[in-house]
Amino acid sequence: MTSGYTKRKWMGEMFKWTVLVLFWISRVSVGERIRRTTPEEASTLTELHNEIRRGEYASNMEKLKWNSDLANLAQRWVDACDWNYGTEAGFETDAGFSSLGQTLYQTTSAPIDVGGAVNYWKGERTFFRGGKCILAGKCDNFIAMIWATSTDFGCAYASCDTIATADISNAILMTCYYGPGGDIATTEPFKEGSNCTQCSSRRGWCYEGLCNSECKERSNECDCQAHCYCGILQADCSCKCFNGWNGNDCSGKLLRVYDLAEVF
Repeated sequence: MTSGYTKRKWMGEMFKWTVLVLFWISRVSVGERIRRTTPEEASTLTELHNEIRRGEYASNMEKLKWNSDLANLAQRWVDACDWNYGTEAGFETDAGFSSLGQTLYQTTSAPIDVGGAVNYWKGERTFFRGGKCILAGKCDNFIAMIWATSTDFGCAYASCDTIATADISNAILMTCYYGPGGDIATTEPFKEGSNCTQCSSRRGWCYEGLCNSECKERSNECDCQAHCYCGILQADCSCKCFNGWNGNDCSGKLLRVYDLAEVF
């Protein structure tokens, strides 16, 4: 009798501990699912993105910086575990941009290698020629990464039992948002030319070949690369064009009234 009581007690304890272990495992699983990208991963992603961007011969390529609001937006998107491009309604308020670019990546290898995701997107350059994809949809991720006027980005990933529309199970879904985005159907992602000579700020502040819109004066991260062909370089690294000339580098000639008469 004593032996039977001891056995039942032991089985009861085992059941209790089994329930506790299963509960702990479920909590860990949920925690992994909603885990944000780490500061180290954010730093790695920023470095890799900017390395790829400076590899293009671009005159207006901006330096990307990490944006936590975009990372949070990306987290909510991947938590839905759906293999689709898009944004949630009202993203403009949360992201601070009226348009966004996006990259998508999935893998069954855990833990995820965020650098591997970037290299996968970089591989799409094979299909990039003359400022566009030579095969529709084959390099959209790459174009989003190198969209010259994008200044901010944020990424996130989530573990998924099933990824909708992708027919894949037990995988990790990752996405990055880039702001502002652009219209890849009608506009080329960057302008070819000397680094930092056509920055969107109209100033030639440059950091390792990328436009740095945060610069106010010369420093280790703010080198003035402006070229003023028909104008005078200003202290703020912009060009003051002579009469009849315009553009960031004063290389564009303004048409006068009698010039227009000759054209038409």
